[in-house]
Amino acid sequence: MSLVLIDTSAWLFNFSPREVPHIRDRITELVRGNLAATTSPILFELLHGVPSGDEFSRWCRYLSSLHQFPLTEADWLKAAQWAQRLRSRGLKAKTVDFLIAY
Repeated sequence: MSLVLIDTSAWLFNFSPREVPHIRDRITELVRGNLAATTSPILFELLHGVPSGDEFSRWCRYLSSLHQFPLTEADWLKAAQWAQRLRSRGLKAKTVDFLIAY
């Protein structure tokens, strides 16, 4: 089975007070199976809102145990070009969401 990039919204559904059981179960399955992956924009989105230093450290330890998809400068440039083409066709999304999708 291949690695699965878990997007910010899935993590938020997993950890929010209104968690979604089937999302939580799938994330748990991926993490336990060592198939969960993340990337730096997702880490930023998740960590920038953590309220305390202790919780921030705990989240960092947890998320650093996942597979990391690194982004190079070339990836950023290609993602920007891809996003520009999609926007010119009328697709609207946040910049970081284009990067993650790329």
